Amino acid sequence: MNIIPSLSIDCVIFGFHEKKLKVLLLEYDKEQLDAPVKNPDAFAPYTETEPDGKFPYEKPIGLPGGHVPVDRSINDYARDILETATGIKDIYLKQLGAFGETERVSFLRVVSVVYYALINPEHYSIRGSSLLKSLEWYDIDKVPELIFDHNAMIEKALKRLREEVQIRPVGFHLLPEMFTLTQLQQLYETVLGIELDTRNFRKKIQKMHLVVDTGKMQTGVAHRAARLFRFDKKVYEMLAEQSFSFRV
Repeated sequence: MNIIPSLSIDCVIFGFHEKKLKVLLLEYDKEQLDAPVKNPDAFAPYTETEPDGKFPYEKPIGLPGGHVPVDRSINDYARDILETATGIKDIYLKQLGAFGETERVSFLRVVSVVYYALINPEHYSIRGSSLLKSLEWYDIDKVPELIFDHNAMIEKALKRLREEVQIRPVGFHLLPEMFTLTQLQQLYETVLGIELDTRNFRKKIQKMHLVVDTGKMQTGVAHRAARLFRFDKKVYEMLAEQSFSFRV
C-alpha cells in the first residue's frame, strides 16, 4: 500500500457507558513498531522511526490512526479507520481540524487531520490488527500520557463535543436504541460536567418532540422500572441539519 508519509489521520472515538464518558485508545505492539513495516495498515501510526530505528515510546498508547494511502480521500480513510476499530460502518463522524506543529512528531514532518466519532460502546466489536496489542475504553478523566500530541487532540474533541450537544442532538449517538430519560439526562450531565435540574430538563426535551415513548419498561433492574424512549429519527434529522438551542 502506497502512503503519503507527511499526512496522517487520527480518530477520537467517544463512547458513553455506565454513566461515564469514555474514549477508545489502543496500545501498539512496540516490538512490531520497532521492526520495518512493509505493509502498514490502519493501526500503524507512523512508518518512519528515529535514526536508531526504534519507536520513541516505551508504552505507545494513542488514538487509532495512520498515514493516508495515496488512493484514498481523507474522509474515506477516516471511515476505514473507524470501521477497522469498531466493526461499524455507519458512525457519527466529524472532522475536527488539522494538527500541524513542526515538531509534533520528532522524527518525521507529519500533518494529522483529526476526526471525532460518537458510538454506543455496547454496539461495537473490536477487530484485530497485526500492530495491535490492546484496544480498550478509558474514562475521559483517566486518559494516560499518549504518543505525540494525542492528548491535545482529545481535549480539543471534548471541547467540540460539549459545544455540539448544546446546538445539535448528537448525544443520541451515544445512547442505546431505547433509553430512559434519566439515562439521557445523565449523558448530558456527564458530557457537560454539570448537574441539571430534572424537571426543567424533561420539560425541554418534551417541547422539542425529539423522543418517543416506546410503551415499554425497563426489565431486570433492582429499582422501580422506568419508561423506555427512543428518539424520533425524522425530528432528529431535521434538528441535526440546523442549529437549535439546547442550553441546559
